[in-house]
Amino acid sequence: MVACSLAHEGLVIPSRARIQVVVDPFSGTHAIHYCRQCRQAACAQACPQEAISQNEDGVWVVDAALCTGCGACVAACTFQAILLPQGCDVALKCDTCDGDPACVASCPRGALTWRLIP
Repeated sequence: MVACSLAHEGLVIPSRARIQVVVDPFSGTHAIHYCRQCRQAACAQACPQEAISQNEDGVWVVDAALCTGCGACVAACTFQAILLPQGCDVALKCDTCDGDPACVASCPRGALTWRLIP
């Protein structure tokens, strides 16, 4: 989350990381919320502004100029992979850092990997 927020925000702001690690302090379990780059992305279908589209590499990305921050994409994503953090006017989701995700590169245990499935 630190690497992601640094790569996208230039600051350590975990709430704006495009990958979220949610820890349950009572059970010690955790969940990782990340974009699966769905073939038929519900987030894109839900966006009334058509602000979510696939780039030339086939990665679903948010066009900040078109996004109104309505939250329709957030509600549509069953993976909790799109965020609309407090104080942010644009939906945030993983853009794969142009194919070289900062989270993968900085993961100390190599637990994260990345490949786009065609």
